[in-house]
Amino acid sequence: MAKIQVNKIEGAQRQIDTAIRLLFANEDPLAILTLASGAFRVLRDLSEFRGAGPLWVGFKDVIKPGMEGEFFAALHMPANFLKHADRAPDGVLDNLDEAAIDGILQMATVLYRDLCNEITVEMNAFTLWNAAMRPHFFNFQGEAKERVDVAAEALKGLSSRAEQLSFGGHLLEELRAKGVDRIPMP
Repeated sequence: MAKIQVNKIEGAQRQIDTAIRLLFANEDPLAILTLASGAFRVLRDLSEFRGAGPLWVGFKDVIKPGMEGEFFAALHMPANFLKHADRAPDGVLDNLDEAAIDGILQMATVLYRDLCNEITVEMNAFTLWNAAMRPHFFNFQGEAKERVDVAAEALKGLSSRAEQLSFGGHLLEELRAKGVDRIPMP
């Protein structure tokens, strides 16, 4: 049996990319959440340890001082539900929101970009898809805005989450066909 050697950033990157592929394949949201949350937590800790980059600092600036613990507890609650079975062995998770999973994946992607100055093709496809799904949240400019607008227009006719995710999978395939694995970021 082969042994795997991986550092923390590479491990988080692999979790994010796998979560995105599972998401676009409309697989189990709980598994996707677990991968995304694990990657986010690793990247969040590395960001704090290495000195937060500009994207992480900007994100943290919107959380009220003194509320950081409560904010991150709420953010990690669904993943911690599974991770810490000893806290509520008979508990039931009944409020898993797919939009929250998308948000955690986006934040993990932002942290990865902040730490590595690049994103993978999966992260690029996901960011484009997520921005097209929620154009009112994002402020892209230039060519990126044009790509988001085209994708958002295509998504308007898709009413089910399964159709929307399938569209994301097609975006990923298109980007992969261009032969780009990693996209450098300024």
